[in-house]
Amino acid sequence: MAKRASDGRIAAIMKSAVSDEIENWKADNSKPSRAGGYSEIKAKGSPKAKWRSRIWKYGPIPAGTEQTYTLSGAISGSANGHIEVQAISLMVTSSLSSSIYIDKIGLGSPINDVNYFYSSSVSTSLVSSSGDAILAHPARGGTSEYTAGDLVNGGYHTASTHVTVTFNAAPATDVGDFYVFIYVDKFWKLYE
Repeated sequence: MAKRASDGRIAAIMKSAVSDEIENWKADNSKPSRAGGYSEIKAKGSPKAKWRSRIWKYGPIPAGTEQTYTLSGAISGSANGHIEVQAISLMVTSSLSSSIYIDKIGLGSPINDVNYFYSSSVSTSLVSSSGDAILAHPARGGTSEYTAGDLVNGGYHTASTHVTVTFNAAPATDVGDFYVFIYVDKFWKLYE
């Protein structure tokens, strides 16, 4: 007589089968609408329920002569379309003036947290030369400073939010420029 599989073995088989089905569903439904743009998921049975993965690009942005540069409304969340920022990247494309470097990347109005994404105090090198780049996550995720309590609204933005880039000091001259890339997931309310 065959031995009955244990409850743990049955659970493992079921979990594996479900994981395989989810991966198959993702592969079938995650076709990019256009190269480099975004991918869009529509729920079966409701073409109005949507999720998109996007990359927003800003730049080239001149360094200017102010200590803080504000990208107004860079995170365009709303009550009907919530935004979850996955990561932010900054790349210096033309060297900044002498002794000037990127000190912080954060959030501006309506939430003010100047080092929400990045603080040079936890970096091993200063970002100021052409080709230097930063990859950072909400609430400084991935660094020793991260705590779940710093994650604004659990990571979701339900209103338009500014992103700020702060230098260690105000540049004396307008030398250098940079790009900012924001990687987000956007979710829309379900309408039927």
